[in-house]
Amino acid sequence: ALGGRLDHTLANLSTLHAYRHLNIALVGEGNLVRLVRAGRACIRTAPRAVEGPMCGLIPLCGPATATSTGLRWNLAATRMAVGGLISACNVLEAREVCVEADTDLVWTTQAAALS
Repeated sequence: ALGGRLDHTLANLSTLHAYRHLNIALVGEGNLVRLVRAGRACIRTAPRAVEGPMCGLIPLCGPATATSTGLRWNLAATRMAVGGLISACNVLEAREVCVEADTDLVWTTQAAALS
């Protein structure tokens, strides 16, 4: 679902938004990607041997304002947008990350290699 052709990856990311009422995870190329819906959400991450420590919150569907806890560089009513600031290259500091945002965000974490 991730990696390979960019157009396929973008189509899969679009699917997250199209089926936002479902809990879908995209896995591939060392990444685990989910949608964090607008409002307040808490994400329970897997142990570090499986997921993390690198992570990010990306506003793919337009500008977003978000606040977070559980990250090395938490957001505090931070305005993000593609082409501007995004929460890329962040680091998990807790097993539970809580996010409050005014629009849906893409949540990405580093995934352990699957063998």
